[in-house]
Amino acid sequence: MKLTGKIVHGKGRGEGLGVPTLNLELQPDLEEGVYAVRILLEGKWYGGVMNFGPRPTFNESKKTLEVNVFNFEGDVYGEEAEIEVLDKLRDVMKFDSKENLVNQIKKDVSEAKRIVL
Repeated sequence: MKLTGKIVHGKGRGEGLGVPTLNLELQPDLEEGVYAVRILLEGKWYGGVMNFGPRPTFNESKKTLEVNVFNFEGDVYGEEAEIEVLDKLRDVMKFDSKENLVNQIKKDVSEAKRIVL
């Protein structure tokens, strides 16, 4: 499945947790969850891990789409990005602490890298 959307500013929460993300203004017809993806930025494909759905750990029910892009640093706000969804890693989960969330994100990143790299 391929998705295309505009990159927008988020709340900066991912960066604060040590896993910066690009947020996309997009509500795809996709099951909520965490996915291994490839993302096209500035004409180059990168691997990544994408979260689509609410943020229950932070008591937010609004669905968002955010991607932690591997080995990318750049300012791409306002640009279009194409995402290729490769594999679902898990469902959206609520964690009882930020530490547990970060530990799971690290596992998600490792699994996604195994798939995309």
